[in-house]
Amino acid sequence: MALSDRHVEDAVERYLAAGDETRAARVVALEAEGAVERGELDRLRSWIMRFPAAVSLPALDLARGLLLATQDHARAIDLCRSAAERAREGGDLELAAAARIAAAGALHRIGRTAGAIELLTQTLAELEDGASHARGRALRLLGLARRDAGDIEAAVDAHTKAEYVFAVLGDPRAQARERCSLGRIHLDQGRLSEAQRAFVEVLDARGAGAELGQILEAQAGLVELRARRGDTDEAVDTLITPAASGEASRNLTTLEDQSFCPLWTMMHGPCVTVPAFTGPNSMPMGLQVVGPIGEDARLLEAARWIVGAFEPMPLRVG
Repeated sequence: MALSDRHVEDAVERYLAAGDETRAARVVALEAEGAVERGELDRLRSWIMRFPAAVSLPALDLARGLLLATQDHARAIDLCRSAAERAREGGDLELAAAARIAAAGALHRIGRTAGAIELLTQTLAELEDGASHARGRALRLLGLARRDAGDIEAAVDAHTKAEYVFAVLGDPRAQARERCSLGRIHLDQGRLSEAQRAFVEVLDARGAGAELGQILEAQAGLVELRARRGDTDEAVDTLITPAASGEASRNLTTLEDQSFCPLWTMMHGPCVTVPAFTGPNSMPMGLQVVGPIGEDARLLEAARWIVGAFEPMPLRVG
């Protein structure tokens, strides 16, 4: 489980104050990848600069390698490989695996796909059985590398296994990321049903940890999927559906069931809710008006017409 930035800094300070540079460096190394993924390079640099420049430890080499990976790939690979070998010799297999995965990531970024695949395959073979973040990261990177190498089925297998690992670990953000990767692969291969299933699962996880970027990627994938199917033409001009399962609350502090809305959000088309009825408590009930993708202006005209059809007095239900 990743530590907060404040906890990382506190742990590093405590270990350094106690003269335990090895443990302090290990904390930084194991949190460095997350800092790089979040773009927090200055924060990672500040952690590293807490150590004297002369300190040479496998964990610190790994952190330095991850920091350099955005600038000097060759140097980053050398540092990470060295960190992996030294950590392995010292019996720290977790750190050795993290360093190898970092080296493979740098290899992948500069197009040395075969080298990345070889290193990741070796790392996975040496990891202990069971779910771990190291295994999940290695499988994800292997899936990306296999896809770049044109080995699509092996890429799907790696991403599927990575998704399972992250599900076992209870990491919905990483799980959604794997589903996006699977959806994209299936879409590129023309497997539209499989792609739809993967993207919809990402949208279903919106409240469970999926990030905005993943949700937008899944929505964009579904838009492309519909275009490939040819179902974006005007099969109908406008759809009218319930906006909620009941009338508005009398105290206006709670919302009715919103399960009628996510479908249209998923389809990436325009929709608008208009007042139509009143319920048993004389509170408003709405209709949701849905239009084809890209037809926002026409949808608003339809909604205006529907509102006019219910004036001057909304119907009462119940």
